[in-house]
Amino acid sequence: RFTLKSQWTLLLIALSSPLSIRAIPFSTVFRRTTSLLKRPLFGMHQYDERIPWFLRKSPTSITETVYSLLGGFATDSVRRHCKFSLSSALYEETISKTKQSEDVHHVHHSPESAHLQRGSAAAILPSYLHQQDDKKKDKHHHDNNDSKKKHTLSSHTSLLHTYNDTRHNITLSGFNVSKRKFSAFLNHTLATNPLYSGCIFNASYITTKNIVVDSMETRHELRNLWKQQRLLTDRTEMLAIYKSDDQHDDVGISQKRGGFSDLLHIYADRLSAIIQDEDEDEDEECHKRELSSETMSTPILEIVHGGGLLGWFQREYGKEETNKLLFENIQNMSTSEQYQVFQHFLEWFRLRFPYYYDKCDACGASAKDDVDIECIQDDGNDDAKKEHDEEQEGTFLGYIYPTDEELRGKASRTEIYQCHKCGSFTRFPRYNAASFVIHHERGRCGEYSMLLYRILRATGHTCRWIVDWADHVWAEVLLGDRWIHLDPCEAAVDKPLLYEEWGKQQTYIVAFHAPLANNAGSFDKCIVHSEKGTSVPLIEDVTLRYTSCNAEELQQRRDESNEELRDFVDQTIVELQEKLARVLNK
Repeated sequence: RFTLKSQWTLLLIALSSPLSIRAIPFSTVFRRTTSLLKRPLFGMHQYDERIPWFLRKSPTSITETVYSLLGGFATDSVRRHCKFSLSSALYEETISKTKQSEDVHHVHHSPESAHLQRGSAAAILPSYLHQQDDKKKDKHHHDNNDSKKKHTLSSHTSLLHTYNDTRHNITLSGFNVSKRKFSAFLNHTLATNPLYSGCIFNASYITTKNIVVDSMETRHELRNLWKQQRLLTDRTEMLAIYKSDDQHDDVGISQKRGGFSDLLHIYADRLSAIIQDEDEDEDEECHKRELSSETMSTPILEIVHGGGLLGWFQREYGKEETNKLLFENIQNMSTSEQYQVFQHFLEWFRLRFPYYYDKCDACGASAKDDVDIECIQDDGNDDAKKEHDEEQEGTFLGYIYPTDEELRGKASRTEIYQCHKCGSFTRFPRYNAASFVIHHERGRCGEYSMLLYRILRATGHTCRWIVDWADHVWAEVLLGDRWIHLDPCEAAVDKPLLYEEWGKQQTYIVAFHAPLANNAGSFDKCIVHSEKGTSVPLIEDVTLRYTSCNAEELQQRRDESNEELRDFVDQTIVELQEKLARVLNK
């Protein structure tokens, strides 16, 4: 029984080999590929080491990748079985491009699926999968233009399902989700929400239309539905309020919605919120003034009345092991001893806080772990195959707005899953409060990097919260004059090239720092770490530490120039200084 990653690798080697392809029925290949594509994706959320790195993309780019591998050998009858999650227009466009290709070994290269790069893990595939470096450079500008054209033509509209029950005055919406998922969400909501008691789902109440998603008016309407807990969506980017939404370009710096500057501000605000949460956890008197013990949430009680985060950590990790991790003790150890202490800690952390995919609260099943997927027989019944494909669409239904209790844990959104085995629904609130993450023991890199960062601060370390624009987060700790990489999800210590080994092409990796409360002083662009006299910037671009490429190669991947990047960072540092000062020097 191979691991999921091994199955992927073996399957794609088979798909890329003309000899192997002749021995495999095309319909079986497509059904198996479809199942492997759909099952792990919904719940693994794209970037996961269990999927080969060249497939850790959006569903569309994954489909393009596999279809490109098969396109040169496929016949019309094979293409009939290609039922991936592509829109009809893109599906037809892909078929057209495959038919018109003069070279069967040519792989369609789009900026959205830049997954086959020279000198990487993709070397296991035949050489025709690689683009020559000079071709990639010449084509880079052309692909960007094509991407902009596609964006202009197709990505500005999305489907909006609306469930309108005029008899009971109920209106619920589903943005950019399939009708099946929206219907499942409706059944669950109508059955469990007290506001809709006695209401029965009626599929005829559902209407569907295309909406323009780039207008401020549409985003405002979607946000209202979201805040009223009446919207299911597969994405939350459209609901975000970016700084560029209400900011005019008065400094001569080009900005785009959701670009580097917007995300930098979002992550700086996130760091400020982490420090605010830390302050609230340690301030027992503040909690006593605001909430009585009867109304205070259990997770908060566990931390506040248990000696704070450090007190909890000592009880759970052990006093002796905690003492080893304290900065005052670990600074006197040798480098190898320090690494051993951190390795032991991260292995404990990973066991205590497992990475959440889509585990069902009712029966414990997980589509991610269920790799023995049955393929239906090729009986020529297209309707049966279509129904099967829809059933295997995935356990992840979408995001909804958190409940009042979830908001107490500072949840930004809640993911909804429907078990593929028992049909039960599971909520996964994305908590931003450490006390709630500890209590529920459920999270991913976002929750666990925050908790790791908090524990490091509680044990007296100068540390940083690291954000990779390629969808990952971790922490760094300062030992002597070196920053040491710590990844809680991977239990990795000082392995900065780990993510490049996954096949990621980093564009921006940014470190965010806040001084310890007893070391805050007056804020400056750099905080001086008193023990070693080391300057620690509040925000620093550390991308080159996590990639083997040089500065020139890195710049080719970026949209902003070095000057623009420095200006954005400097502006954000000023705002972060003010926010941290309000928290730490209150």
